[in-house]
Amino acid sequence: VGGNNEIISCTLDEGEEWLYFVNNQGKFQRFHLQNQTIEVIKEKLDIPGTSFHIVYHKLHDCFYVCSPSAYSIYKVERDGTANLFSGNSNSANSIDGPIADAQYHSPNGITVDEDGNIYVVQSSQGHHLLRKIIIGQDYVSTIAGKKGANEGQVSGIPLESTFHWPQSVSYDGEGGFWIGEYWGCAVRKYAIE
Repeated sequence: VGGNNEIISCTLDEGEEWLYFVNNQGKFQRFHLQNQTIEVIKEKLDIPGTSFHIVYHKLHDCFYVCSPSAYSIYKVERDGTANLFSGNSNSANSIDGPIADAQYHSPNGITVDEDGNIYVVQSSQGHHLLRKIIIGQDYVSTIAGKKGANEGQVSGIPLESTFHWPQSVSYDGEGGFWIGEYWGCAVRKYAIE
């Protein structure tokens, strides 16, 4: 779907009956997989920006939505109520620390592991990183990518590796992640062996 209805990402809920998505105008919707029908949950989420990335969080029974242009991550309830979870819409940076103080630079793809930890890829000049939000400790840390490095595709030690505009991330259920690079035209695997 293009134009004003562009959808960047989607996510299934726990029952895998509905596919949830936010279009680039902020309309929060769900698609029933069996009936092939669309329901509008909220006409416009209270989240600034466009090009939203979404993931369902099973343990919290809610959604987390990245807004790259607002440098933030929002928690979205099933009824579409949205609240700032982490980030600062007035500051584009890559600062690790407590969730309330952490900052992001163009957070894009987002995924969740079986423990409920949230992972986000960032895509902006010098900020091509994979970040981890540790649930329970309420802390954000960079786990892969080299802050300040220009785009590239260097593999190896996680904090020395480089990415070429990562846009999506998916958890594989075994401790690894698949990362899709927009300009790098590649899918790469992040794994600790």
